[in-house]
Order: sequence, then structure tokens, then C-alpha cells
Amino acid sequence: MKKTLLYITCFVFIIIVILNGTTQLEAKRNGKTGATNNNSKSCGDCHSANPNSNVLVTLTSETGSLEVEPESKTKFTLTITTPSGNSAGCNIAVKTQLNGSTLAGTLESINGSGLAVSQKELTHTQPKSLTGGKTSFDFYWIAPKEPGNYYLQAVALAANGNNSPDAGDIWNFAPTQTIKVKSPNSIQSEFISKPFEFYPNPINSNTKLIINNLENFSKIDKIAIINNRGQAVSITDVNNLMISLNNLSSGYYLLHFQINGAAYTEKIVKMD
Repeated sequence: MKKTLLYITCFVFIIIVILNGTTQLEAKRNGKTGATNNNSKSCGDCHSANPNSNVLVTLTSETGSLEVEPESKTKFTLTITTPSGNSAGCNIAVKTQLNGSTLAGTLESINGSGLAVSQKELTHTQPKSLTGGKTSFDFYWIAPKEPGNYYLQAVALAANGNNSPDAGDIWNFAPTQTIKVKSPNSIQSEFISKPFEFYPNPINSNTKLIINNLENFSKIDKIAIINNRGQAVSITDVNNLMISLNNLSSGYYLLHFQINGAAYTEKIVKMD
């Protein structure tokens, strides 16, 4: 009886060990976070020991610019190119300091991109197949309110496909991209000369935007309010030369309208 109990205990222990090992492996396949700092071991704790130049990792902005407005949403692409391996994964983060630990803004995955948010960073949901030695991951970053420089960092790994993390999996860091979030003082109207003025700017929910001198014009079209994603969130008539924005969330907006056939755009800031 004692021998039978001993066998059962050993069997249960072995099963637990196997399941634990499988879980750890599966967790690796589902990505990891905290690996983007260039001065860290990164993927070297389980795979090849050091970064490998055979893995080329790039980060690009859809707009081609790394200067963004506060709280704006920008699409980025991480591209992995390598002659080795048959699948790839990655880890992406935006920091307040180069190789720091404090994260900045909000990273968002895109449906079908193969990425997921984990601990406010992005990582692959499963290894992504390489086609012609290349694959890519698309994602969004929403900038914080605070102006300044922020650091987009990433690491990517090319796996050899043997379903086991080992030295045959090679990896590398992406060159860090410095994103500049503009100061509100740098937000200027796209049209310098206008026959009217807006105030107050910034505006909050308890006040209305007042437009001076528009009464001097015979034809005033409807005003479109456009958010920082280029979407018209409101189309309104001018009512007593005042516009209420209290149904809009805080952020930066464009007021676009026509007067006597001429188009005008004004940037305004809505605050809580």
C-alpha cells in the first residue's frame, strides 16, 4: 500500500513538472515583455546569447514623421528582415527615458496584426511566419498630454522552428526612435491671416468659443469640428457667433469652415 502511494505521488509530481514546463514554453510562444532595453539581456536568457546583425529590425511611422501632437494617435510598423528562421516575434515599448522603466503614452494593437497588449507593452500573440525572410507588425501609439521626447524601443527574434527556445533562435534590437510630442505653444493656425479671431483658446466645458468679426460677412457656411484622427466629430451652425464644445472630450481639434467661398482652419484646445 505504501509503495502504491509512493508511485502515485511520484507520478503526480512528474505530471506537475511536465505541465509547468509546457506552460513556460507556451508563455514564451505567446511573447514576453520587459525585453526592449538595449543594455539588457533581452532574449539572451533563453535564446542566442547576444544580438545578431542578421536580424534587421526597423520602426517606421505611417506619416513619415516622428513629431506628433499631444494625445494624437499614430500608426507605426515594426519590420523584421532576416535570412534565418521561419517565424518571428517581438516586444515593443515606449519609454520616458532611453532604456528606462517608465512607460509613456498608450500602445494599441491592431486587429489581425498578431500583437497584444501586455503590461502596457506590445508582444506577439504567437510567432509570425516569415515570407521571403520578412514579416511586419502594425500598431498604434497614443501620445501623452505632456510635451517632450519619448523613446520607441523594440526587440525582435527569428525562431528556427524547433518549438524549443535555444541558441539557434537569433534576435536583435531595433534602432531607438525618438518621438517628439509637441508643446501646445507650437500649435499654430494653418492660416496666418484671418479676418476674425477665436477666444478663449484653450476652452473648457463651462465656456463657449466666441468668434469675433464674423458678423461682417454675408455668407457663413456650417463649421466642421475635426479631431486629431481626421474625423469630423461635429458639424454645427454658428449660433450667435458662439460654439459649444462641452460634448467633446479633451484634446486638440480643428475648426474648418468657409466664409464667402474662402476656406479657413483654426486649431483649438479643449480642456476638461
